[in-house]
Amino acid sequence: MKTTSFPPSTLNPQPSTNLNLISFTYLGFLINQIIDECPNARLSFAEIHAAADCGRLVALLITRFGQIADFYFLQSDPAQLAQVETALRDAASALEGREAGTVGVSRSGLCLAQAVVLEAIQQQFWPRLRNPPHCPDPALRRSWAN
Repeated sequence: MKTTSFPPSTLNPQPSTNLNLISFTYLGFLINQIIDECPNARLSFAEIHAAADCGRLVALLITRFGQIADFYFLQSDPAQLAQVETALRDAASALEGREAGTVGVSRSGLCLAQAVVLEAIQQQFWPRLRNPPHCPDPALRRSWAN
């Protein structure tokens, strides 16, 4: 079976900084762990947005849930953590006041934190296709271009 190899410039994610996708997925898994272990944990939307606005959303989660989830991987690289916090701030700002309609979250601050992480991933790592590979389906070609 022949596999198609695309040149590096074909699929070209353009993160705004030298961010590591693993940092965001790791944080997402930690938030899932917290939700699973503490389904009744209270964290308000206001707390999430205030912490994100200050570039301290991860710090808030560590303070409140560091005994439940191991944030060491994120804490081990302060420069990367600062970039993650900046991306989370931008993502939270994009969602603020539109949480229910945009991401379907209206009650859980932890679910909002998860949505912020997902929004940050979309903002930072959505592939920008310069030259989409040949595809016979015009609808699919259009979707790749968006």
